[in-house]
Amino acid sequence: MNFSDWTYKRKNTALLIGTVLFLILAWFLAFGKTFRLISDYYDLSAKLDINRTENFNAELMSRKRNLQDSLLQMYSADSLSWTSSVLTGVGELILEQSIGVSFENKAIETNNSTVEREVTLIGPFKELQSALSAIENGFYIKSLKSYLDKDELKYNLRLVIVKN
Repeated sequence: MNFSDWTYKRKNTALLIGTVLFLILAWFLAFGKTFRLISDYYDLSAKLDINRTENFNAELMSRKRNLQDSLLQMYSADSLSWTSSVLTGVGELILEQSIGVSFENKAIETNNSTVEREVTLIGPFKELQSALSAIENGFYIKSLKSYLDKDELKYNLRLVIVKN
């Protein structure tokens, strides 16, 4: 049967069925796991409150702690891998210069071997130039944009970092 021969009623029904199937699939792949972990955590909390009056249950407490750690593990990251050591490396290179550094840790373009980050340097021209030459020794600079913002000279650098 050709799709173009379908009536609007049949197409709308197929769309509704597809939406329901997509929601069920999304529930099992994403929402259901988190919901199940949170409900298990609250169940353990309730059991612990009941058992607290009788005696301390170490096994229940350790299960609760492990479950809570598994919930938080999805939303945490190691700080060194999170920043890819960019801010620390830039800070060490420009330690002598009296300039400001603005760093927002969002990946611009990322592939299997490289990560790109943007760093903004703020300060007087001579200090920015010496900082730029120091940064060139430590990182590969993909692009440089210089602009004036509220009477402050700023350099917007796009750095490329090779992953280990």
